[in-house]
Amino acid sequence: MEFSQQPVIFVVEDNLIYQNLIAKELESVSRNIHFYTNGESCLEELDKGPSVIVMDYNLDGKLNGLDTLQQVRNINPDVYVILFSSQKGLNTKEVFLQYGSFDFLEKNTNSGLNTFERRSQQVLLANTYLQDFFFPGYTAEFLIAYNKDDGGLHYDDNGFLVRPSPVGNVINQNPGIGAILHGIRVGYFGWLGSGHIKRFNLTHAFFQAVGEDTFNPIAGKRVTVNAQMAAAEFSYDHNWIRYRVSGFYASGDANPRDGRARGFDSILDLPSFAGGLFSFWNREQIRLTGSGVSLTPPGSLLPSLRSNKEEGQANFVNPGIFLANAGADFDITPKLHVEAGTVHFHSTFHTSIYGGYWFTPQSASVYGGSSAKWNSKAGISYKPLDGLLVYADWAQGFRDGGVNGGIPSSCTAAGVPAQFTPDTLTNWELGWKSTMFDRHLQWNGAAYYMPWKNLQSLLFDPGICPSSSFNANIGDARVYGMESDIKYQANAFLSMELSASYNDSRISTNKFQNQYFQVQPGERLPYVPYFNWSYNARYQAPIKDALHGYVQYDVSHKGDMWNTLQSNGSNGLPHVLQPGYSVMNLRFGLNQTEERWMSELYITNLLNKNAVIYTNEGNFDLRQTVNEPRVFGVRVSYRWGKSKGGE
Repeated sequence: MEFSQQPVIFVVEDNLIYQNLIAKELESVSRNIHFYTNGESCLEELDKGPSVIVMDYNLDGKLNGLDTLQQVRNINPDVYVILFSSQKGLNTKEVFLQYGSFDFLEKNTNSGLNTFERRSQQVLLANTYLQDFFFPGYTAEFLIAYNKDDGGLHYDDNGFLVRPSPVGNVINQNPGIGAILHGIRVGYFGWLGSGHIKRFNLTHAFFQAVGEDTFNPIAGKRVTVNAQMAAAEFSYDHNWIRYRVSGFYASGDANPRDGRARGFDSILDLPSFAGGLFSFWNREQIRLTGSGVSLTPPGSLLPSLRSNKEEGQANFVNPGIFLANAGADFDITPKLHVEAGTVHFHSTFHTSIYGGYWFTPQSASVYGGSSAKWNSKAGISYKPLDGLLVYADWAQGFRDGGVNGGIPSSCTAAGVPAQFTPDTLTNWELGWKSTMFDRHLQWNGAAYYMPWKNLQSLLFDPGICPSSSFNANIGDARVYGMESDIKYQANAFLSMELSASYNDSRISTNKFQNQYFQVQPGERLPYVPYFNWSYNARYQAPIKDALHGYVQYDVSHKGDMWNTLQSNGSNGLPHVLQPGYSVMNLRFGLNQTEERWMSELYITNLLNKNAVIYTNEGNFDLRQTVNEPRVFGVRVSYRWGKSKGGE
């Protein structure tokens, strides 16, 4: 029986001995392997949707491997092709061109999932790949993208304004005009590459952004965009060691009021660079006090001052950033791997009366400072069995400090700090990754401990500052946790997934020491439940010819969690424990093997659970956001263009 979830692999080789040798190497990857002795028969069966084609240059028939490769590209440019040959001087350079357009949907704020509501943003994209560009083994990509984002007026699911961004000049002062909406019209020109130049490995990216923002709220006017981003990693292999150095640069805007926006921002980014999601700077959101925006959104390197990475708009009036990183990987044995690295972070920051909107008159003033830190990481992994990998990681994290600008003097006298310092986190983690039962079962898991020093928190307390929220270092905290996930492919039709996590996060010391804001050591950190878990099962089977039907059930659970650090409620606002909840969904659908069209009947929140997902006390009262009620819906989609089979 062939398992539909395993990749389809074509082997095109006219020598049966070599066919058997290749098959033995690929058995651990997939059992869905098809063999051909000539290019013509391979092309005739492309409707089977191969993920990878392994092909010799010399073949039976009229087509050689290179001819077959070119025809495969014409039919299905997305399939990966591995072409091997003993021919000397064979010219295998290729140029691939891809293009497309994207009409964006709104995201659910709390789950991050797509909704069915369109947002006024379209993106055009075209890119081309050139193999062996100037150097054998180096592949270059040239990219052009255009972002048209009309934004409009949009509040997130928790009731906060995200478009336009609540910073700077947001509201027109003329009565009845309301928020000032604006549009982004920006083109991106990029050169990316990866591969090796002789013995040096290279991965790099460069982007130039040009265009306009019809009304940037920080600049308070229309701005023209001229911004750059560059990133590169060089590595060198010496015996069993790989040495790595890398750097990241995004241009910044030194004069936010001059009508020229020089700070780089992306359409949507999720970088795997300078530690990726293991970096505290990359992973955590850092709010900008006195405004409704973040210095950096979660999962980003860019200090873009966006209200929200997914629901907000790109902002090209921002301070920019530079990062430098160095590290090494050690393949001590084929089963034992060690890696280590360090990154240096340095920033300067300032704020002025132009950096936010205020409830009281402000005098012209500028506050500033700087911070710097080396963040290091190290890890070791060992593979005792073919289906088991165990690892241990240690990594440091750093979140930048800043200033509480524009705060009235009465708030400062009540305990609002003029500046808040960086907080640091160290992650100690042990984990495993495993496959069992002929790769039908995957089981991964980890346990971690994180001491957190000088925890930063965004606070709102009318007893301290009734006109504004502010940032402060509360004290030290610590986190214990475990997480695990299981994926099981029972047969060709039935698949199941289960994931669960336990997290015990608590404040351990109180360094803020304000009479109005009492924090008790040992209290749980807000919005961190003890338990989260989710489960889904999907059954899909052929009905007739290329028509498939499926049914899918999923359920997710989030445990109870507190809404704030403050435990005494002396500010007149309660300390709320949001109860845990579980939400179930059910789907029935039909689709084609080639994925040209799909229809689906869905029921979300199957049991019509009424759950509190967010508690907001930032408006002098208690406001709770609940989830959507039960929804019945039908979705039909059709994909134009070439099918996977090339029809």
